[in-house]
Amino acid sequence: MAPRISLLDTTLADGIRADDIALAPIDQVRIALRLDALGVDFVEIDPGGGAARFMREARRVALRTARLLARVPFGKGGRAALGRALRFGVAGVVLHCADLPDTSELVQAIERIRREGFLALVRYGDWFAWWQRDRERAHATVHAAAEAGARHVLLRDGSAVLLPRQLGEAVAAARKAAGRGVAIGVGCSNDAGLGLASVIEGVVRGASIAEGTINGYGPRCGMADLVQIAANLSLKRPERPVLDRDRLRLLAPTARFVAELANHVPDRRAPFVGDAAFLGDARELPLDPRVVGSRRRRPIENGRGHSLLARIARARGLRGAEARRLLGELRALEARGFRFEGAEASFELALRRLSGHLPSWFELASYRCVSERAEGARRVEATCEVRVGGWSERTSATGDGPLHALQAALRLALAPFYPGVRELQLLDYKVRHIPGTKGAAAVARVLAESGDGRERWGTSGVSDDLVDAGVVALVDAFAWKLHKDGVRPAAQGGLLAAPPSAG
Repeated sequence: MAPRISLLDTTLADGIRADDIALAPIDQVRIALRLDALGVDFVEIDPGGGAARFMREARRVALRTARLLARVPFGKGGRAALGRALRFGVAGVVLHCADLPDTSELVQAIERIRREGFLALVRYGDWFAWWQRDRERAHATVHAAAEAGARHVLLRDGSAVLLPRQLGEAVAAARKAAGRGVAIGVGCSNDAGLGLASVIEGVVRGASIAEGTINGYGPRCGMADLVQIAANLSLKRPERPVLDRDRLRLLAPTARFVAELANHVPDRRAPFVGDAAFLGDARELPLDPRVVGSRRRRPIENGRGHSLLARIARARGLRGAEARRLLGELRALEARGFRFEGAEASFELALRRLSGHLPSWFELASYRCVSERAEGARRVEATCEVRVGGWSERTSATGDGPLHALQAALRLALAPFYPGVRELQLLDYKVRHIPGTKGAAAVARVLAESGDGRERWGTSGVSDDLVDAGVVALVDAFAWKLHKDGVRPAAQGGLLAAPPSAG
């Protein structure tokens, strides 16, 4: 029986090397959790930069099945980098060899990794280029890694030098050189547009680990797209799929989620997950879009929506005209630029608000934000007025930026009524100008990440004013804090005669 194919995701090692992607450590943790839910076997991280913060955040959550791997550039300075990686508490280490390594040093490194209880993997970063120049020596490197104790040898076409058929031939030779008990992995740059085809050909010819990044993110032209790899190796090899049907349904949501956190507009023509992938009559489509968590769109349809919304409406007991009204309202929000990937709190609040099941804790009556610079010093001050029942509270606060200052002012205004909001902090936010609008007057979307020391949640806001979009996201952040804590509206049962004591 053919071996099971494992998926190795390198979004947090190769994807973040793209020149237009910057992910905060908490965003990397959220992506790792999504990859774990998707059923990815290995998640590789780059231990440089903010890896220490990443691991601090990652320890607060538990990955169910995916194993975290730390990439260590093997060569000069590799010994110190290996020591740092082993202290991270990952499941394994990938020794990433950009050049042909010294065999004795490789053996020592593998022995050290295994002695300390970690999984040892060896990757040859441009192995297929070596194979093209000197096949005998390339085969010897694979054999040496296997002899040194590596149970996983990863081969990469970093220069995109081979056609898929040639790459398959090389993988078959490497499979033979490695011997039994050693898994061969294949990963490919997409610089020649052949990344996906090459990885699949490598699997067909004997590789049992398929590498890639979500949405194909990576340096230059990117890497092979793991979403397309997983879909093809599951749907076109149904007798031995890499993802079961429940996990396949997470492909499209995962691709959109990672795109949102990377601050990228999702590719609408991306196979399996793009908006245009299932545009047209059902008879014309290559497969049922629900299989990969997507949906069919009719050419005349303006809204987006998806079958998930219909299921949610039914779960809430909404049927007929009421369910259609809810879906229409959600589609109208998306048409204005709202996206709920990465902003699950705003999605839930919108559902409750539109279905009439969301209480009103407060109303933001007005706000003002002033940013000034004098003699090299910058100062941002925000003022806001909130109404709770019949009472109005006006406060001011300063901050490092407009949203930081507005968050502080909102917290001061609401704390007398809802003391728990003192725990809320704005942790991160991203801004995107929505395509189809004009220049500096474009509609902006803000994706905010907030937390209270116990949980984190995402909210979003859209407006033709950047600060106002951030305010919409902040208001949702405070509303979600009150909702999840089960706080009753302070004015429930009657108007407030006076605000509670601020304590």
